[in-house]
Amino acid sequence: EEAGIRIKNVRFAGLTNDIHEIEKKHYITIAMVADYDSGEVKIMEPDKLERWEWFTWDNLPEPLFLPMQNLLKQNFNPFGK
Repeated sequence: EEAGIRIKNVRFAGLTNDIHEIEKKHYITIAMVADYDSGEVKIMEPDKLERWEWFTWDNLPEPLFLPMQNLLKQNFNPFGK
C-alpha cells in the first residue's frame, strides 16, 4: 500500500526490541518479508517520502533505521543466506 506494488507469500522474518533514546520511546518491531507480485514502485505519500532508492544488501546506507540495525545484529538476511 505504501509503495504501490502487490506482494505475496508474506512471512515472519524477525522481531526487534527498539529503544529510541532521543525520542524516549520504546517499540517492538515485527519484520516481515514477502515476494514481489506485480506493480511499479511509486511514491504514494509525497508528504512523508521524497524518493525511493535501491541498495545491494552488502552496501546499505548509513545511518540505518534502528530496527534495521537491530535486525542485522541478529544476522537477519531477507534472502535467507
